[in-house]
Amino acid sequence: SRMYSTLINLRQELLQNGSCCFESGACTLTDQLACGNAGGLFQGEGSACEPNNCPQPPTLGACCLPDLSCSEVEASECATLGGDYKGDDSVCASFNCAAGACCFGLDACTFVIESQCDAAGGDFRGAGSACDSEDCTLTFGACCLAEVCIPEFDPSLCVSSGGEFQGEGSDCAADPCAVPPATGACCFANGSCVVETESDCGVNGGIYSGDNTSCVPNPCPQPPAIGACCASDGSCSEQTEADCQVAGGVYSGDGASCSPTPCSQPPVTGACCALDGSCSEQTEVDCQSSGGSYSGEGTSCAPNPCPQPPATGACCSDDGSCAVLTQTSCAASGGIYQGDDTGCEVVVCSDDVVITVDDDFGENPQANFNSIQDAINAASDGATILVYPGTYTGNLDFVLDFGSKSIAVQSTSGASQTSIDAEWSRGLMNFNGATEGVASLV
Repeated sequence: SRMYSTLINLRQELLQNGSCCFESGACTLTDQLACGNAGGLFQGEGSACEPNNCPQPPTLGACCLPDLSCSEVEASECATLGGDYKGDDSVCASFNCAAGACCFGLDACTFVIESQCDAAGGDFRGAGSACDSEDCTLTFGACCLAEVCIPEFDPSLCVSSGGEFQGEGSDCAADPCAVPPATGACCFANGSCVVETESDCGVNGGIYSGDNTSCVPNPCPQPPAIGACCASDGSCSEQTEADCQVAGGVYSGDGASCSPTPCSQPPVTGACCALDGSCSEQTEVDCQSSGGSYSGEGTSCAPNPCPQPPATGACCSDDGSCAVLTQTSCAASGGIYQGDDTGCEVVVCSDDVVITVDDDFGENPQANFNSIQDAINAASDGATILVYPGTYTGNLDFVLDFGSKSIAVQSTSGASQTSIDAEWSRGLMNFNGATEGVASLV
């Protein structure tokens, strides 16, 4: 029975213990209380450590990142970051991510950082490159010394001599050592700035600010601000506020555009014809209110589209009275028309009426008649008929038939420029009934 009790106690002890897992992935058999005190995670009474079922930590390694720094991360994370994974359990202390192969020719190579390689006159092959994978066989190239290009030069000797090696296999054909022309800020009228050579700046219409000047910040004078300027006719132009005010416009603000136009449009107008033939441009409503005739939207008074009333002038009657009539109405009434636009206030109608005749209205476009006989027919006793230069004839028995009228026919320029032609087919003149003999031809 004593042995039985021992077995029972041993069984209870075994049942009370279990596996305890730690962050490192290690496993220990212990009771729950002891496991918690040790910072572990108890897996349960009776659980075992063989096999080890504790979660294992991720495997880390050194990772050289693109910025040449090093970080100990998982392989998958290193790949995501674009780095170079150095292997599981590797540590950054064992790697210099900035170092690489530095070649000196004749297969001589050291593993150093770029600045050390350059100082030694070597050819740095890049961070992370290895000497066992680089071909360090010496290759000559062009070397720039004091702006002079020397072909097929030893790269280390070029650098140690204060030159600038142009690369393995380079040559002087394209003159890589030539100093480019100096550039500077070039200012344009619109305030923009471009860095270019002085000659290019002049060709492009700019003003050169000097060698090595920069466009950051912009050194160029800025033009005055412009904006939309509204004129009284609704038109829009982009100009400065001062120019807009001088022109009598309304400025819409700096940077305001005429597209689309911000300007209020005036009412539509057109030519309005008055009864006297005058024309004015106004709205249809105003035209109708003034008794005019509207010619349509957008029509103009230049030239005047309005029907013109017949011209009028002073008309002298036989009794010496005067009335303003058209030439046609004056002739129909037996009066003597004194010319277009003449008025009774300046014309004196009397027995001494002067009638003008011009055969082609060339010398006197306002002549009363172009036929002497028509003037005789219209004249009253005492009238004088002034005849302008020309040749006058007729189609009756006489070229001039005075009848019984006491009138005078007088040439303005004499017989040398004024003639009466009977055309060998009719009499020249007839004074029938002129009892006093007062009819005369001069």
